[in-house]
Amino acid sequence: MWIFDSQKNTLTPIMYETAGVESTWGNAASGTLGLVFQSTGKNSSLKLVTPTGTTYHALTLLTLPSKCAFSIATSTIPAATTSSKPTISSVSYLYCGIPADSGAFSSAQLPDDYNMMSLFTSDTITRINVATGGEDVLWNDPTQNIDATDLKFFNNTLFFVNRYDLKLYALTLQSA
Repeated sequence: MWIFDSQKNTLTPIMYETAGVESTWGNAASGTLGLVFQSTGKNSSLKLVTPTGTTYHALTLLTLPSKCAFSIATSTIPAATTSSKPTISSVSYLYCGIPADSGAFSSAQLPDDYNMMSLFTSDTITRINVATGGEDVLWNDPTQNIDATDLKFFNNTLFFVNRYDLKLYALTLQSA
């Protein structure tokens, strides 16, 4: 895995000679963090990394980056007086489809089994605060099989494809 600096026209290695690596990256507004999945046989890890490859947070949950999306939530705190400016705060989140059966998921040959469609999951939708690592389950319905992939976040709505029926789903979230 390499980072390309388009201004300097340089490639910088983040990980090399490592099997089973997948990643997804936020944008400049989210601090340009990446979510990196790494598998060494039957041991898998998921972590947030900086563009230099330094671990920002090691995550305890296990999923693949293709099952996640970064977003920014901005809130404005009104000014205390008319002469002061309102305070704007931004929090970066990572939204992920987390397999409910973590044992079966972690024992698979990841990411290959998942990418070759020989493994399907039944997910909960979880929001992770990038700064703190705190997790909130946003959706969990054990009566529905949702294998969320290709997540995108736009206008307080999380969009994803369910691999079971290949339909597009949307989960509208409350504003911060």
